[in-house]
Amino acid sequence: MTNGTSGDINNINYAEAREAKEPYEKMHEVADLVAREVYRAYQEIEYQDWVKLDARYEVVQMKRREISDEMISFAQNLINNPEEAQTWGTMIWEGMKLGQGQTASK
Repeated sequence: MTNGTSGDINNINYAEAREAKEPYEKMHEVADLVAREVYRAYQEIEYQDWVKLDARYEVVQMKRREISDEMISFAQNLINNPEEAQTWGTMIWEGMKLGQGQTASK
């Protein structure tokens, strides 16, 4: 399970105000909901004494962005001088500008 790490799921509606909860209360509510559904589905499993296994694959050619020498230099500078990085947002912004052929400013 990716647990929504792909940005495709969230169990909190940020568009509406919500009541304050105790620490981990929402986590327990979600865990209980998932556990109940798993148990319900488990009751409906029809067991087989064999199953046919099959697999398929396809090689997909994908384009990728080339990493410029400027981007490598920028990243190496961050590794060698982490104290110079103001914020992660600045680092990301500078990195995006580098992707457009610009040079990182100090």
